[in-house]
Amino acid sequence: MTPTTDTADQAAAVPATFEGRPIHKAGNVPDGLHTAAQLKRLGRRVLDKQQPAAWLHLSMPYRGYDYVALYREADSIRLNTTPAQQRAKTGRRTCECCATVFEDIVRGGHSTSLGRWARWCRPCLTADEQLHRRTCPRCKTVFEEAASVRNGYCLPCAEHLDRAREVVRLLERRACPRCTVQTRTEDHVIADQEADPYGTWFQPQTCEPCRAEEDAERTEAERRRYREHWPVAGPVRDWARELLADPATCFLDLETTGLGEEARIVEIAVYGVGGEQLLDTLVNPQGEPITPGATAVNGITDDMVSAPGVPAFGEVLPALTEALAGRRIVAYNRAFERARLAYELDRWFREAEPLHPPLLMSPWDAHPAAKDWIVAQRWEECAMEQHARFVGTWDEYHRSYTWQPLNGPHRAAGDCLALADRLRAIAQAPDPA
Repeated sequence: MTPTTDTADQAAAVPATFEGRPIHKAGNVPDGLHTAAQLKRLGRRVLDKQQPAAWLHLSMPYRGYDYVALYREADSIRLNTTPAQQRAKTGRRTCECCATVFEDIVRGGHSTSLGRWARWCRPCLTADEQLHRRTCPRCKTVFEEAASVRNGYCLPCAEHLDRAREVVRLLERRACPRCTVQTRTEDHVIADQEADPYGTWFQPQTCEPCRAEEDAERTEAERRRYREHWPVAGPVRDWARELLADPATCFLDLETTGLGEEARIVEIAVYGVGGEQLLDTLVNPQGEPITPGATAVNGITDDMVSAPGVPAFGEVLPALTEALAGRRIVAYNRAFERARLAYELDRWFREAEPLHPPLLMSPWDAHPAAKDWIVAQRWEECAMEQHARFVGTWDEYHRSYTWQPLNGPHRAAGDCLALADRLRAIAQAPDPA
């Protein structure tokens, strides 16, 4: 066989012979001539040295025109197939449902009635699917229309199953979910249903022995988790104990006009480790309005910070510097507190100690005196991050421990005292059992 690349115009004139043998078009092949594939379907095969008796001129999609060899059936030999092979060959062409033998292999498909793949013809599969849609799986009744079987069951069977489910729900609500011992009466269950028809709040009542087992299991799980997390929580407890034992430790908290990069300080508080007040004052942001969100949280309004006698940050700075001198500063969300102090210090020093010439400092850079003030302080680890490590709630998305709220009153003095209580709670944590 030699493929050709005839164009559509050349195909109209097919040559009479090829390699000395005649050429026939499809549909005009004489009787007794077959291709090798056709001989195989007839149970015969071509001899090893059998030469083509003619050629078949075929149009191949997207490939032009080819010549396919034609052989005489009389020159071929019968295939040597055993009876078992012949039965297997016939079986692949036979529908297992209607026993019809087809010329091609029956591909089959999923039979709904059998619940598995079966070698069924397409009409049998379609009829089986339609019969399944019209049959109730519980009572096996076959209806004339598929609409009679809704949600998988006929109407009588669906009502029966609903009643059975209701009985099961009543029994489940009367029994302990662990040991199935009855803990409630039917009257209690019916009264609960009348009070809450949808049962959105209802939970089965656990018996006393099972409740004790659940409490013991929960306690043991918490102890196991505590032991596994102790390599992380233990150093945090030591850190808290060290800070509380040092009289130089102090707690710092700020309240601001908002959470933006240009938020101003409106309240500062510094308390010692023993609860003594080192500094507690409102701060006038000098015209910067307090956002409604900040006021809703801390309760500080513009009228409070703009009242007569409320100092600006520059007036509070000497007292703040004196309160923090030589002390170990602990803050909840240390990064935010330092950033707000750095911003206020930069604004203050730019006005109080301007550089000459001003071009020596970029508008995006902080004043050197502000940097020196921040660096001169003794900042401890962030208490919020340390507490997150101690609690140990891991956030897989952020790949870090989840920050926990301080639960303070959101005023500077109250948050300082709440931070001190938080460190005392960490320091009093027992060793893992």
